[in-house]
Amino acid sequence: MDQMGYENCIAIVLNDFMEPQINVFPNPGDGVFKMNVAGFSLGQSLNLKVVDSQGRIIQTRDERLCGEGLHNFRIDLSDQSAGIYFIILMNNKNKMYSCKIIKS
Repeated sequence: MDQMGYENCIAIVLNDFMEPQINVFPNPGDGVFKMNVAGFSLGQSLNLKVVDSQGRIIQTRDERLCGEGLHNFRIDLSDQSAGIYFIILMNNKNKMYSCKIIKS
């Protein structure tokens, strides 16, 4: 046992219990959006999909988070028509998060 009496301590990563934060701006916007995500654990993979209001996948890509903290993504819908779109994020633990964006 060490001097502080912490022989049986277990480290807990708080991000596994906190809900990630997802912010997209400007929303509504003219087609180019910035997305900030925070609260995901170090080394997680994210599958990012943009889906239109009819359920068609407009964009998809995989992102690997290199560290904890704030991550920035650019979403370009300038070649799409005005309307409502959904950003769907799924992490490597199969947990899904979504947000709505409006292209004006």
